[in-house]
Amino acid sequence: MAAPSYATDLTDITLSESTTGWAALGGGASGLSLEPDFTIQGSNCIAKQIKAETKGHHYNYGSGIAMGADDHVFVWNYVSTPGTPDLLANGGIRVTMGTGSTARKEFYVAGSDTYFRGGWVCYPVRYSQTADATSGSPGANPQYFGIVMKGTVTVKAPNM
Repeated sequence: MAAPSYATDLTDITLSESTTGWAALGGGASGLSLEPDFTIQGSNCIAKQIKAETKGHHYNYGSGIAMGADDHVFVWNYVSTPGTPDLLANGGIRVTMGTGSTARKEFYVAGSDTYFRGGWVCYPVRYSQTADATSGSPGANPQYFGIVMKGTVTVKAPNM
């Protein structure tokens, strides 16, 4: 089988090499940090400590991105404490996208019952699909892209 080849339609939203454009979700903005030890590409990734709370972070692309019905956004995430998210059905790990910091769709993608070992996982999500949860009234062209975790225990360091 030949290796796939992509010539068009792929756009990097962010490579997460700096905290510029990133904001915390659920509070704790000072908790965003650059993490060079667990990066998947380049020199850094954005890290945040998630305890027994629902928090995360998202990136403001700066303008809305028009998406067709079958367009997907690929979000990479790493939880270094895989047993700490809530269950998938409770929104343990969520991809979030929207048109404002308070106008977002959340798609439940994993939980402690599906994410057993840790490590990087790619979550492809279609913005046009029905979300598992929403905040505000997200419009048609998202410009905020991120990840949220509903934690269940206290941890001592950035773990997502």
